[in-house]
Amino acid sequence: MKNKKMGGTKIGWMILIVLFMFVPPGFAHPPDSNRAVQLTAEEIRWIKTRRPVRVGVYPGFPPFIFQEDGVWKGTHIDYLNLIAERTGLRFELASEHSSTWESCALKGDIDMFPSFDVPGRRERLNLTEPFMDYKLVIITRADTPFISGVGALKGRTVAVIKGGKLYDIIVGDYPSIKKYEVNSILEALKAVSRGRADAVVSGVLLTTYLIQDHQLANLKIAGVADYPSEELMFAVRKDLPELHSVLNKAIAAVTPEERNSILRKWFPIEVTYRADWTDFIQWIAVFGAFFITILGLSLYWNRRLAMEAYARKRSEKRLKESADRFQAMFDKHHAVMYLIDPRNGHIVDANQAAVRFYGYPQDLLKQMTIYQINQLSNGEISVRLASAKNRKTNRFIFPHRLADGDVRDLEVHSSPIPFQGKTILFSIVHDVTDRRRAEKALRLSEARYRTLIETLPHGVQENDLEGRITFSNHAHHKILGYKPNELLGRYIWDFPAQGREELQSYLTRLIEEQPEPTIYFSKNRTLDGRLIDVQIDWNYHRDEKGRLVGFISVITDVTERNRAEQELFGASGGDGRGTNHGTEKDPGGTIAERTAGCVGPFRREHLS
Repeated sequence: MKNKKMGGTKIGWMILIVLFMFVPPGFAHPPDSNRAVQLTAEEIRWIKTRRPVRVGVYPGFPPFIFQEDGVWKGTHIDYLNLIAERTGLRFELASEHSSTWESCALKGDIDMFPSFDVPGRRERLNLTEPFMDYKLVIITRADTPFISGVGALKGRTVAVIKGGKLYDIIVGDYPSIKKYEVNSILEALKAVSRGRADAVVSGVLLTTYLIQDHQLANLKIAGVADYPSEELMFAVRKDLPELHSVLNKAIAAVTPEERNSILRKWFPIEVTYRADWTDFIQWIAVFGAFFITILGLSLYWNRRLAMEAYARKRSEKRLKESADRFQAMFDKHHAVMYLIDPRNGHIVDANQAAVRFYGYPQDLLKQMTIYQINQLSNGEISVRLASAKNRKTNRFIFPHRLADGDVRDLEVHSSPIPFQGKTILFSIVHDVTDRRRAEKALRLSEARYRTLIETLPHGVQENDLEGRITFSNHAHHKILGYKPNELLGRYIWDFPAQGREELQSYLTRLIEEQPEPTIYFSKNRTLDGRLIDVQIDWNYHRDEKGRLVGFISVITDVTERNRAEQELFGASGGDGRGTNHGTEKDPGGTIAERTAGCVGPFRREHLS
């Protein structure tokens, strides 16, 4: 690799200052004082008998992983070489795009790969201890003022890598930020350099390397992204616990000097400044000329800083009071509440109502993840956590398993809130198991009712207070000769052979007086013009408050039965013409008289 210097001391100092803001620069978690890699006999035997460990790499991430003249180089390669030297592990590099690393590992095509702590990944793979930190900074053009944080980019365009998660995180907090999609960090930096985007948010080590290596002199680090740094680690297949253990021991044995040596190798920032006596005298003259001004400004700023300190203390006091109020409300509220880290599903905190509901001790509950409670698949849970974090959806229905094994249906409302420098999900839970069971039972009951109604050989009809038919089953359509749904919207007086005006008048009277329902008979005309005798059993239709809203009728075609009775009466000495002659079998009058009524809840004797 060719080392190239920055275009001037100003840029060099700027990058150097930013690097020293993160101590130790680019690395985290000081290793244990015992530097030797103490391996067990089983681990040593596993290393000796194991084929080379296949590592997923990608040539497009300088200075972490890249190829130069066919040779793999970068910080990650140096770490792998150091680990191999310390442990005897043999590594084989498999060039795959980073987006496919996890799927390749799950299929067994590779054994490990560099990784961040991606949400849900710990459920599928073993993650080692971190070996580097990935600090985030804001890169802009040199003529851009200082950027106080990501929030200052509202309304501006940020260059982002297609499919990357960083943009979703940023826009989840600041939806007004626009995106300019690219394929790599280098393309993102060039887009900002050429004015196609206003800024890019990326790791300080990677961006300073690319700015220096590609001589993008019109770019600068304009601010520090107010997000926690991402920790770099290795993701290892679950079926290789020995590899996971050996890697952790090797990472812990790396000394601070070795880490800093790797840093200096790939990020060589040189700043030179040579002063002579002329410069010294000039500085003394300038200092003397401005001494009084500086003294006055010092007094002014001391006064101002004192006022700001007082204001800051007041703000901190109010913030603490607000936090105390929230904590008190959270702890004592009767609703089930908990806080979840959307990156890994860890339950950060849970109130007493959650402890009582789930049945776990609070200390144990706060050590668990939502993946251990939620009965959906890990993939489905991860998708919903991301959706809640990005404010796409805030209401979910989840099946959760309690400590006693009971599974309850829960309605969960989750919203992202800032908490200790990161974004977490504040969730409020309602148990809707009984309601959903009742709804299911109601649906089953309605289905049984509909099946029964459509199976009956008798017609079933509902009509409103205006006489309009609102429901008619299959048998009713068949009796009158109509196709399904053709009777809906028709009026009950459209079918009797006579008595339309009387029916309308009597409907009003029936609604007002509401007498006791009685069975009645009617002659109806079918669609093809035939006259049929029908028997109608009816009742009032009322709503849940008991108010009359219509009528329900069961309609039976009795034409054949009436004809048989008439023939029977004729054989017994009657005249068979339906005149008004009572008999012992029909003391109330003949069939002809009783079928002279009409459709609807009416009897001829009422229509006087």
